[in-house]
Amino acid sequence: MDPAAFAVDKSALRALTEIGKGGQGRVWATDSVRINQTWSAVYKEYDASVLAGVDVQLLATMVAFVPALDPASGRWLCEQAAWPAALVQDNGTVRGFLMRRLPADFEMLLPQRDGSCQRKPSGLQFLLNPDEYLAKMAIPIDDRKRLLLLRNLAETLERFHRLGIVVGDLSPNNLMFQLSPAPRCFFIDCDAMRLHGASVLRQAETPDWEVPGNEELGTAASDAYKFGLLAIRLFARDQSARDAWALNAVSPQLGRLAVRSQAVDPDHRPAPAEWIPVLDEAIRGGGARATNGFVHRVTPAAPSHPPPVAPSLRPSPAAVTLAPPPSGGTWLRRLLPALVIGLLLLCIVGVIASIANANDGKPVASGAPAATTVAARSAATTDSPTPEPDATAGIVTYDAVVARPEGARVVRMLAGYFDAVNSGDWDTALRSYDPAGIIDPGDPAQRRSFMRAMSTTEDRDAVLHALRPSGAETLAELTFTSTQQAGYGPRRDPAETCTRWEVTYRLTYSERFGYRILRARDAADSPC
Repeated sequence: MDPAAFAVDKSALRALTEIGKGGQGRVWATDSVRINQTWSAVYKEYDASVLAGVDVQLLATMVAFVPALDPASGRWLCEQAAWPAALVQDNGTVRGFLMRRLPADFEMLLPQRDGSCQRKPSGLQFLLNPDEYLAKMAIPIDDRKRLLLLRNLAETLERFHRLGIVVGDLSPNNLMFQLSPAPRCFFIDCDAMRLHGASVLRQAETPDWEVPGNEELGTAASDAYKFGLLAIRLFARDQSARDAWALNAVSPQLGRLAVRSQAVDPDHRPAPAEWIPVLDEAIRGGGARATNGFVHRVTPAAPSHPPPVAPSLRPSPAAVTLAPPPSGGTWLRRLLPALVIGLLLLCIVGVIASIANANDGKPVASGAPAATTVAARSAATTDSPTPEPDATAGIVTYDAVVARPEGARVVRMLAGYFDAVNSGDWDTALRSYDPAGIIDPGDPAQRRSFMRAMSTTEDRDAVLHALRPSGAETLAELTFTSTQQAGYGPRRDPAETCTRWEVTYRLTYSERFGYRILRARDAADSPC
């Protein structure tokens, strides 16, 4: 297998922002690529000392693994893990790989001593602590959610094993969690996993999570051992517990499985699939402390169809996208132009964040309904492009383009958009976007990401400074100020609560829909 067939050049990633550093190398966020036309990407670059031990051929095999799966299985795997998506070359040498950025659902806001909150990846180690600590950190978990989380993890491991994937270094270091709307897990550091018995790097183990004796590392049996150990520690609220008494108190059957999982003989350990019916029974039987008889079963989310691919587009020097076609037995990754810097991506990926996450993943008419916004009321009374007397609409001032015939139409759309964001009228706000651009209002996942990212935002003091044609599009130069809760700020500082923006929007126009936002061409931000 030629690794170059699955590689992108590092120069295509353009500006990189370091977001993490570990024992193997560094992780960088990039706004220049999207994975599956949906998710924000990060680049893991191996240190030179590590690179010599990397099996590049196997890493290329991992990248090619998802495209070789049926679309539903490939989509499922990418929803469970940050699986390698493309190799990254620098001067012809593979230096690392691209993967999906951690989804925003697997981050949390942790209270700080000064009363603020800091956004952090929700590593499972947070849950292996006493209830007092969890309460102080505002992590709302009970035994029911612990069971649901284990159930999701058992099902994920069972399907991994059927696909020929073994986690190997299964520990809280590479496992993220979310508790709402349904408890589930997400794996990172997937290059450390084994695929069909082979490893990109020599198998390693996290201290205090080692398998006993000298047994082979990175097997289905070692996953079974560490899953049982995680179950014990999750219910013991202890980072190093090995006694199953707490789990046994919730369900004696689960306690027996946990004891068996710690057997020295690998053949005596229950596979993750064996846990699933027992976990279901514990959830139904009250050990999960169910409320009002409600039982919530965790099952894999139905895979959504990948977004359509425009077959005629070619990579642009500005940005590239890694994307599969929507159907067929094999996913093909193509490089598509996608200028993804800009306010909305910064917001969505930052929360995702990254999306962005980031992040985020990784996604109609422009006028608002009558009587809902300033722009809508203006549009309802006249179709004339004549500007309003004070050259303002809603929060938008547009003195600089007051003489332009299209000025009033553009500002009505922008004013309607800002007013809708400020009032939480998401349907109206999303109608301001051209589905061919950065946000498709008809995509439920992208709608949810937008609503989550903008949920605490309030915009003010917008000024439309200039309009100029750019081929079939119109460029609108705009400044404005946003306020938001800590954790929802721009990528460079998610904790920022007040931000000044300078954005150049690319707008499309049609007789049916008027002006709509395609995406941002340039965006800059600074603290208030």
